[in-house]
Amino acid sequence: MSNLFLSIQQANKIEEMIIEAEGEITPEVQELLSLSSLDIAHKIDGLDVFLQKLKNGAEIYRSQAQFFQKAAQSIEKASELIKEDIKRAMLDSDVKSLNGNQKCLKITKSRQIVKINDTEKLSEYQKTEITYTIDKDRLLEDLKIGPVDGAELQDVYSLRFYTAKQEE
Repeated sequence: MSNLFLSIQQANKIEEMIIEAEGEITPEVQELLSLSSLDIAHKIDGLDVFLQKLKNGAEIYRSQAQFFQKAAQSIEKASELIKEDIKRAMLDSDVKSLNGNQKCLKITKSRQIVKINDTEKLSEYQKTEITYTIDKDRLLEDLKIGPVDGAELQDVYSLRFYTAKQEE
């Protein structure tokens, strides 16, 4: 079998194992992911496909997660709108409880919340919050000049796959 087919097959197996483990990278998955330098040289053609397959799978799951997160938020919002509508209707009609065949619904005052109508009239209640953040751009420039206590430069490496040149 070709390295390409084996890479796709292995990527599918790893994806399935991660899903079965509810997103955990188990020791079995780590073992499948580990490569020696001999493996890398032998499997270089398939590794590009393997990594792309995993990346594409992650992107698909990420977009599905976004879709389901939006759906969950909309459903929660719809639920809250229905509750507020029921409360408004009961308050408007001065009804404190409703009885159905199997359920009873009762409205009670639970607490009070602050509703702000005009912030300009509430200046005496304003407070100042100060947030400190690190200026990473300035810090990077200073680190390029020399050491800075509390920070250091760290090398970041990336992988790139290219089409192999055929030797003549």
